[in-house]
Amino acid sequence: GNSAAFPATQFVQETNCIVVSVNHRLGLLGFNALPALKNGTNEENSGNYALLDLAAALDWVSENAESFGGDSKNITIAGSSAGGRDVMAMLISPLFENKFQKAISYSGGMTVADVEDSQRIEARALAPLALEKKKQTDENAAVEWLLTDSDDVREFLYSLSDEELSGAFGGAGIRMSKFPHLFTDGVVLPKEGFDTTAYNDVPILMVNGDREFSTFCKGSAPFNKVSVQELMADEELLAQYIFAEKYGSQMYTYFNGEESASRMINHYKSPIYTCEISWADDPAIVGEELATIYGAYHCMTTPLMTHVLANASSNYPEQFGSASCKAVSSMLNEYYKNFLWNGNPNGGTLPVWDKWISQDGTTQLIVDANDEGAWAEMSTEHTSYDEILAAMDADSSIPEEQKTKLIQTVLNGRWFSAALDAHYNNEDLWK
Repeated sequence: GNSAAFPATQFVQETNCIVVSVNHRLGLLGFNALPALKNGTNEENSGNYALLDLAAALDWVSENAESFGGDSKNITIAGSSAGGRDVMAMLISPLFENKFQKAISYSGGMTVADVEDSQRIEARALAPLALEKKKQTDENAAVEWLLTDSDDVREFLYSLSDEELSGAFGGAGIRMSKFPHLFTDGVVLPKEGFDTTAYNDVPILMVNGDREFSTFCKGSAPFNKVSVQELMADEELLAQYIFAEKYGSQMYTYFNGEESASRMINHYKSPIYTCEISWADDPAIVGEELATIYGAYHCMTTPLMTHVLANASSNYPEQFGSASCKAVSSMLNEYYKNFLWNGNPNGGTLPVWDKWISQDGTTQLIVDANDEGAWAEMSTEHTSYDEILAAMDADSSIPEEQKTKLIQTVLNGRWFSAALDAHYNNEDLWK
C-alpha cells in the first residue's frame, strides 16, 4: 500500500479540511526487532521504524502547515486498520508528545507485541533465506544465528532485497503472530503497552463497523475456497460462516471500541467518543448478499468518507451509490468535520454524540440509514468477552465438531482472541 490508498478529494470538499496522507516503511522495513539492527540510538533500537517515519511526517506537517493553508496548532492524526492501530500507538508513545491535538482511529484497537517473541517469529521467517544464501546449514542454526547481534547478521539483513523481505511474510490476517509489529521496546512504546497511565491525552474518535470480522472470515478457509454466491447457496457452509463471523465480529468490534475506551477512561481526561456503524446489515436496505456476508465490514469507513469504492464495496456499486449510503456518509462526514475543526463531533441538527462516560454509562453512537435518511442514537449497552463466549457455548446453530474446528482454525490467534484461546485451550501460535 501507499498514501494514495486514501483518496481524499471529496472528503476534503465536504469537511473543508486539509488532508496530508503520508508514506511510511512497511513490513520488515517498517517493523523489525532483530538485535543485529540495533545501532546504539535509542529510538532506532526500538525496531518501530514505521512510527519513526510517522513522527518525522508530523514534524514536517507542523513546520509547513501554514504554507498550504493549514494550522499547526490543529493537527488531527487519523488512520484505518493498521493506520488505526498506529494512531492508538501514538497515544501511548512519548515520541509523539505534543505532536497532534486530536485523533481518529478507524477500526484500530490496542495491539502491541513483545520484543523477544517478535524476534523469534522474525528469525523463523527469515531462516529459509539464510539457508538459501548458505549462511547456515540447518534451519534451527539459522534461527539462532539471526537472533544474535553479529555484524554478519546485519550485513545479511542489509543484503536482502525488498522483494525478499516482503516475501518472507504473508498477510497477517489480524494475527500478530503472523507479523509482529508495534514492539513494546520501552522507548518508542512503553514496556507496559496500553496498560500505561501516561497517554498523549487528546480528544479521540474511535469508529468501527459492527461486522469488523466479516472480510477476515470470508478470507479464511474453508470460506475462501468458494465465491460469495457459492457460499450463499451452500446451506451447511453458510451456517458455519454465520457462526464464525457473528462471534468474531462481536469480539473484534468490542476490541476496537468498548474495550479500548474502558481501558483508557480512568487515565484519560480528554473526551473519548466511540461509534458503531450498522448500515449494510439490513437485507431490506442493501440486499441479502451484502447484508449476510459483509454487513458493516472492517474499514467500510473509508468508502463512506471518500465515496471511492474499494475492496468489498467495489462489488456492490448500486448499494454504495444508494440514497441510504449517501445519507449515512453525509451524517458521518458532518460529525468528522465538526471534530476536525473543534475537537467535538457535535453541532447543528446532528443527533447528540455523547462522550464515553464510564462502563455504566453511554457507550457507542449507533449510526444507520435507509433511503429516507440517516439516523443515530447513543447506546448504553455493554458487552464483554465472557458474555460473548457464553453465547458461543450455548449456540447450537451448527454441530459441535464444526464449532470446535472454527474456533481452532478461524477465530483463533486474532487480535481479539486471547480470552477465546484461553477459554477453548487453543494452540499458542507464537510457539
